[in-house]
Amino acid sequence: MKEEIAIVGGGLVGSILSMYLAKAGYKVVVFERGPDRRETQMASDRSINLTICDRGFHSLERIGVDEIVRACGVPAPGRVIHNVDGTVSYQPYGNNQEAIYSISRNELNRILLRCAGDRENIDLRFHEECIGLDVASSVLRFKNRQSGQESTYPA
Repeated sequence: MKEEIAIVGGGLVGSILSMYLAKAGYKVVVFERGPDRRETQMASDRSINLTICDRGFHSLERIGVDEIVRACGVPAPGRVIHNVDGTVSYQPYGNNQEAIYSISRNELNRILLRCAGDRENIDLRFHEECIGLDVASSVLRFKNRQSGQESTYPA
C-alpha cells in the first residue's frame, strides 16, 4: 500500500477523487464537515439537477460506478427549441442515440459516498470541519461539529 492521503471535503469531487486514489493503491481519509449524506436526507437541493454526458460516464466507468449512477439518472436524448416564430424543433444530444442523464446533486453525492465507503482503503469521517493547516509540519486541524472536540491529522 502506498502512503496515506487526506482529502478535505466529501462532496462530488472529494468522493470521486478518493476512489481514483484508492484504485491507485493509496489509503485515503476523507474529512467532511457535514453529516453523512448516505444516512441523512437533505432538506432541499441547493441547485437544479446535474446532467452527466458520455465523457462524464467514461470517468465514472474507470472507478466502476458508471452503471450505478446511470441507473439512478433520467436519460434525456435531446432538447426542444421554441423558436421566436412559434415553431419548435428537436435537437438530439448526439448523432448515435446518445443521451445525457439528469440526476440531483444530493442523490449523486449519496451514491458516490456509498461507493467510496464500500472501498476497503477509504475512510470517511463526517462532522469534521477543517479549522487550520500548518504547512510547515503538514498537519491538518479539525473540529468535530457534534462534540466540539479538536484533533489533528498529519497530511
